[in-house]
Amino acid sequence: ITEPSMCIGMRGLAGFDVHIRSSSTDLHSGVFGGAVLNPSHLAAEIVALLHDSDGRVAIPGFYDSVLELSPDEKLAMQALPFNESEFRRAAGGSPLMGEAGRSTLERTGSRPTADVVGLTSGYSGVGVKTIVPSTANIKITFRLVPNQDPDQIAELFHSWLRPLMPEGVEVEVWEEGRVSPALTPINHPAVKAASRSIEKVWGKAPYLVREGGSGPEEALGRILEAPVVFLGVGLPDDNIHAPNERIVLEQFWRGLLAVGELWFQMAATPDIRKVAQ
Repeated sequence: ITEPSMCIGMRGLAGFDVHIRSSSTDLHSGVFGGAVLNPSHLAAEIVALLHDSDGRVAIPGFYDSVLELSPDEKLAMQALPFNESEFRRAAGGSPLMGEAGRSTLERTGSRPTADVVGLTSGYSGVGVKTIVPSTANIKITFRLVPNQDPDQIAELFHSWLRPLMPEGVEVEVWEEGRVSPALTPINHPAVKAASRSIEKVWGKAPYLVREGGSGPEEALGRILEAPVVFLGVGLPDDNIHAPNERIVLEQFWRGLLAVGELWFQMAATPDIRKVAQ
């Protein structure tokens, strides 16, 4: 509540649902096990190949267009009061890992990622059902950073996945949405105006950060030909996307005041609509 921050960018998204079928029906593992392809095993192999030993996405060309942090953004990141122990606590105690040579802050906002968000196959009920399953499903989402094109990432993913499918296996890849990444430069007049409005209300200039999530910001800025700024007032423990998600009323009222102040700050900034480059 006492440490305001302001988002200047969001990651993009490319999501896929991979459906694998190896036979017309589930098979008896005592009769067919070890002699026919098991789609569960194939799905596990695909997941294992998605990253290399350094935690980098192993799809050729995936990082070719990635925009690195600017010097000013690096300084802003170093100034953040980030506590890895608190971050891990918020993650339910999960071990920290990811792309080698990158900090946790970089991994969660300014670096692209690939995550398996769903993996299903075979029987998962009580007891044992001795089958070779006929199908497996993998849900994968890629979080993208500035200069990465969701359409190009989709092409790279399809090109990587296709050779991994053995002959005779049916595979369907369903699109789960594409969103372009968004970034308003840290020194843009719109960012400075929004920062001043937050400082006026909170009594302290906000930390400037990139968020790891995705939204329509890039499309808004492109269609309206105007910069996009964020005045979110959520807190880390607001249970985002979870049951009992909340907003603290004090934050809500402060947010209203900051939005009102932003109008005055915009009026005092002649080049506020300068298109972000």
